[in-house]
Amino acid sequence: MNREEINTLVVSDIHLGTSVSQKDKFLNVLDLNFKTLIINGDLFDNYSFHRYDKKDWKILSKIRKLTKTHSVVLVHGNHDEDCEFITGVTGMHFVENHSMVINNRSFYLEHGHQYDRWTSERPLATWFFTGLYYWFQKFDPSHTLTRHIKRLSKSWIRAKDIVRSKFVLKHQKTAEILMAGHTHYPEIRHFARCTYINTGSFCAESCSYCIIDDYGDFELVYV
Repeated sequence: MNREEINTLVVSDIHLGTSVSQKDKFLNVLDLNFKTLIINGDLFDNYSFHRYDKKDWKILSKIRKLTKTHSVVLVHGNHDEDCEFITGVTGMHFVENHSMVINNRSFYLEHGHQYDRWTSERPLATWFFTGLYYWFQKFDPSHTLTRHIKRLSKSWIRAKDIVRSKFVLKHQKTAEILMAGHTHYPEIRHFARCTYINTGSFCAESCSYCIIDDYGDFELVYV
């Protein structure tokens, strides 16, 4: 695929406000030549703005400039609660899900937390482990241990398998290509009635995103 002719750029799970976020990589991705930017959930991590550094604000400023000339969509993620004000200021379209058709190929996007039983059925446990995750970030400057813990937690609750199977079961007739985030696990899986794509995150050592060209062809890219 010619990466100079990107119709739609899809990213997820940037988690602004955390030190584990790979902000330089995300800024570089925002410099790509694309027509539409879709952030499939969890652009933000929290609204304690005192935690935001210069790069967090630089990203928000860059997004605000992009909205003047591009279509920019933020799909609601489980960390994007109560973000209507800041999305309004930046000019993003804030939606629960997003559908689009490119060259007669249909795409449907949701963040994916809707299918994660752990976050929906165990809110107190989720709150506790999220706080513990923040604590590890403070005392792990290299973020090696922090990222390892994140991978273990997602594997322990089998989030990637649960989200994928429930998403496909519910929406396999909705669109040809289904796209999610949330699990931080990038993958492309082909099923009888649809293709499932998870775009991964910008919190891992190897970050990932998806590009879609004018023909509706797609590719996962790792940085």
